Amino acid sequence: MTKRREYGLIGILAFLLALPLTLAPAAAHAAVSCTSTDSCLFYLNNSWQGGKADIGFVFGRPTDTPVSGDWNGDGTDTIGVHRSNMYYLREANSGGTPAHTFAYGRTTDAPIIGDWDGNNTDTLAVRRGNIYHFKNSLAGGQADHVTAYGKTGDEVFVGDWDGNGKDTLTVRRGNLFYVKNSLAGGQADRVFAYGKPGDEILVGDWDGNGKDTLTVRRGNAWHIRNDLAGGPAQQVIVYGRAKDHALVGDWDGNGTDTPGVFRGYVTPAAPAYRTPVMVYGTLRTGEQAYYIVSGTYAAKRTARALDLDLWVTKHPFYRAWPWAMPGKGGLTGENLYFSNATYNYQVSRMDRWEGYVPGGKPSSMNYIRELHPTNLGNAYVYVATPWRQAQVRQNGTRVPSGDFARY
Repeated sequence: MTKRREYGLIGILAFLLALPLTLAPAAAHAAVSCTSTDSCLFYLNNSWQGGKADIGFVFGRPTDTPVSGDWNGDGTDTIGVHRSNMYYLREANSGGTPAHTFAYGRTTDAPIIGDWDGNNTDTLAVRRGNIYHFKNSLAGGQADHVTAYGKTGDEVFVGDWDGNGKDTLTVRRGNLFYVKNSLAGGQADRVFAYGKPGDEILVGDWDGNGKDTLTVRRGNAWHIRNDLAGGPAQQVIVYGRAKDHALVGDWDGNGTDTPGVFRGYVTPAAPAYRTPVMVYGTLRTGEQAYYIVSGTYAAKRTARALDLDLWVTKHPFYRAWPWAMPGKGGLTGENLYFSNATYNYQVSRMDRWEGYVPGGKPSSMNYIRELHPTNLGNAYVYVATPWRQAQVRQNGTRVPSGDFARY
């Protein structure tokens, strides 16, 4: 999150003289080009009025995960992308060459971004279970600070909750938020309820008072609150599309965070593949059973099924065992596209791995292969059978993010 700051006259003149005058026309031309054809990846807005984006451009790949932060301390948030354990960060909201490229953490780590040391620049941290590894520079190597907070199944958010210039953690369980004002373990400094357990949450300083609060996103409706409290939203706007990847930032450096979206969903390019199979747990890239599918597919795309939840149960050999269950929280996975020549064989092979027998009785199986809509189109998903669903709900844990890699 960007922090407000003041500059003297000399600083302002130096900043203006240092501006690369050739960049502005190029960025503007790129924005007009892709917004007019709805082919941008990033769409950023400088207000909470909804409507069309103020800035649109292409950076990264459609399958990347977007990130945002103030990478150079100039008071303006800019974008970047996360790919595997690599980070490609821009210092301008436009396409072009990354200003920072580096690796940090593992491919299965869940990255979070904030200003951990209060120096007005955002850097990375990675989460493994309930352990957080903080870095105070945009570089790889060892973490500068490591701490534990919350529980492994918590969903984590980052913000400057008390306005002291440093970002810290908040975790969510259900619709309860446990706010911590220091990068340390122990009891929360504040606890409150807001929204519904499956809501998508975004964090920012919406009113420019120096403190971050929450926004709930349901579909393409953003429900904004300017305090850390429950109750109805103080403002509701519509922006983007329901299947966009939402992000927020102070795109124009005016001290307030506003919405943006990353429109990275794509239909797989030719050749046209048959219905993909979504893997969402131990078969995902970097997980313990990935060797089962490694080298078998022709293409792979990160996808999200909106009508399913992710639950996990304990397992003696794996860090947890995943179950896709009916729900509205969303399930993140990878759609595997098999070549037409090997499609039937590979799907049958996956059926055997999951213990699914087409036409068999669900009461004798753990999973059943079902067709579900994802942001990339329909995909087969191995969903827990009804008797397994009952057991999992009684003995398992729902993962709020729906992402096994972030559990």
